[in-house]
Amino acid sequence: MLDQLLAGHYQVLKVLGAGGFGQTYVAQDIHRPGNPTCVVKHLKPANTEPAFLEAARHLFAKEAEALEQLGHHAHIPRLLAYFEENEEFYLVQELIDGNLLSTELLPGYHWSESQVVQLLREILDILDFVHSNGVIHRDVKPNNIIRRQQDNKLVLVDFGVVKQINMQLTTAQSQMSTSVVVGTLGYMPPEQLRGKPRFSSDIYALGIIAIQALTGLNHQQLREDASGEVEWYSYAQVSPELAGILSKMVRYHFQERYESAKEVLAALETLVVQLGYATTQPDFRLQYPHTEPYSCPPTVPVSQFGQQPLSTTANNPRLSTAPTLNLPASPNSPQSAGFAKALAVIKSPVGVILSLATFVSILGVSAFDWHKNQNFLASVQDIKTLKQAKKYEECIQKASNIGFPDKNSSRNLQVKNELINTLNECRISQAKILAAQSNFPEAIKQADKILSNQPFSEEAQNLINEWSQKLLTLATQKYEQSGDVDNAILIAKDIPSKSSSFKEAQEFIAKWKQEFNSSKENLNLAQIALTKNKFNDAITSASKIAGTQYWRQQKEAIIQEAKSKLEPDNIKPFYSVNTTVVRNQLITPRVAPTIRKRNNSNLNVSSNNSQPVIRTRKLKSQPSPTQKSPTIDNCQASSSILGQGSNCQ
Repeated sequence: MLDQLLAGHYQVLKVLGAGGFGQTYVAQDIHRPGNPTCVVKHLKPANTEPAFLEAARHLFAKEAEALEQLGHHAHIPRLLAYFEENEEFYLVQELIDGNLLSTELLPGYHWSESQVVQLLREILDILDFVHSNGVIHRDVKPNNIIRRQQDNKLVLVDFGVVKQINMQLTTAQSQMSTSVVVGTLGYMPPEQLRGKPRFSSDIYALGIIAIQALTGLNHQQLREDASGEVEWYSYAQVSPELAGILSKMVRYHFQERYESAKEVLAALETLVVQLGYATTQPDFRLQYPHTEPYSCPPTVPVSQFGQQPLSTTANNPRLSTAPTLNLPASPNSPQSAGFAKALAVIKSPVGVILSLATFVSILGVSAFDWHKNQNFLASVQDIKTLKQAKKYEECIQKASNIGFPDKNSSRNLQVKNELINTLNECRISQAKILAAQSNFPEAIKQADKILSNQPFSEEAQNLINEWSQKLLTLATQKYEQSGDVDNAILIAKDIPSKSSSFKEAQEFIAKWKQEFNSSKENLNLAQIALTKNKFNDAITSASKIAGTQYWRQQKEAIIQEAKSKLEPDNIKPFYSVNTTVVRNQLITPRVAPTIRKRNNSNLNVSSNNSQPVIRTRKLKSQPSPTQKSPTIDNCQASSSILGQGSNCQ
């Protein structure tokens, strides 16, 4: 797909993502000055039946019109174009340069309240505009929010139109009455899971993101109580006012949530006035790395391999720890009497009841651990099933977010190793699929996630080396054939440092930069020399241009033009060597016999002599002693005037 030209305008540079409904590319518009980059979303209809395609065409145009309206907001990407090609559909949108919000939501770190309030105000302002246009985003999550590099503002992207269109068409074709389920588990409220999203569904998703920022927990780690409400308050240090707003945003029943983004904004404005939060946008890129890690209760599982379970600390006053019993230093100390009284209490009926309660609590904790362990084993089995069904993307996603039991028993360790083995096998298989689609950068990223000491690491390294070499070849062709140094360097930079081609790629990048700049400068000098009719200078400058295919064509054109315009005096005749030989010979002028009947005034004749005298110029160069001068017999030359004189016998 790389380098393919879409609609005669958009040249594909890179594949951003791929799924069952289509692909997303980074492309450049070759018909606009500077060839600006953009995002192209590709919709592949589920089938090519005429009725299905006509319905897809109608729905696609309708969704494109909605995106056109939404693009008027400063924090939503603009729709640049949409078109159909070969019965497939494409959306072209503005490329946002920045970082995903998910890179700022690091596990174990929490944001300040003022940062969370600012996050809410920015996204709610966008959602208010989106909802006022009658659109539900349906997939608000950290990976669909970008902090724009230009102004550090948040931008909401990926309205899920491509997936939504295909699923609506598939649903319509199957004559199902349910709505389309578009979204991400963990951020979808119950009504959206049932296919009935509302405006408050987007508010629910944003509330989950804010809770992530405050608690430092992944959305998969958040638990629900018996009534379905999210349990998060005990894991965060937050004012009751902000906690009340967030809890209302993530209510289980949509009737109990805020009805609109405008209503949440009004509540936040009241909170800002009361607590005096800063209203200016903080720079997360500078502040965020300095936030302190926040420890969570041990009952919350981790989500990454190799991490230790989160421990309970005293940083949060809501997280109480078990009291410590200080034993007396000696039996005769004042503390001994108190200790004896405590023992007496324990032996009393009340103490027995308390001991039984403690024992029951321990049993409850053990039962909870057993239940969590069973869930872990069941999840691993589900992941293996996904691998066997060749659903590698789902396999990777579920395995990456799984939580491990706190106890590292031999059985748990064995299952953990099986999980890592299954996960890496899915990563290798998915990477090969991406490589078959010529999406080598994403294939390399997938294989690069396999650690060196894990199963399939050797195969992953070999594949990374193979695909990196193909990337380097592609980058070289891009530079040498089309002179596109920027994109050639962009492709070469996708080669990871662990690849065997990394060093060569870095050398090529340095060489291309130097060679391109030098050739560009010499080309400019040659063109200037042509305009000033300094053709030899033009040839000299053009000869210094690089010899790649791209530069050779321009170099040869200048040299050919310069040579064609050179003055004759600047060109040595091809017969210059023979000129000297001719001048060293005595040339006898040939005059037709009829010249005797003409007027002698045409000849240089003495007034006292009737015989014509031919004046010959003295030769500047005499023949060498070894070379005999040519002898001309004037009496033998019948055409010579001298041959008609009286001296001939």
